[in-house]
Amino acid sequence: MRANLPSDGDPLFADRSPGRPATRETPRSEDIHLRNYDSEWGYDLDVTVRGSGDESAFESRYYCQPGEVIAVENVLAPGEYEVVVELDNRRAVTAECRVSSAPDHTIRVEVGNGTVSLTEGLY
Repeated sequence: MRANLPSDGDPLFADRSPGRPATRETPRSEDIHLRNYDSEWGYDLDVTVRGSGDESAFESRYYCQPGEVIAVENVLAPGEYEVVVELDNRRAVTAECRVSSAPDHTIRVEVGNGTVSLTEGLY
């Protein structure tokens, strides 16, 4: 027997937990991964993601505690973006990143020792 494909607009996965009726849930996708490698200092990060035509697709400010990892999920549609990350209002980096549900298409921001790096992909 073949299952029917989801209708347009339906999420792709169903929650089949015991004791719960089957309901469709949106798959989780980590769009932005923030990590502070510093074991003693926390940092402020301003993250700006721009889509085509320089329009802002996402903006937020984070405070990363020492050793903290922050996963930002389901905030961006799959696509290519220009990403700007500013560290403590004084040091900024910019990169072009692809975003999708694949781990190698995740915006990765790493801070520590007073510096910030911005790359594409978790691996």
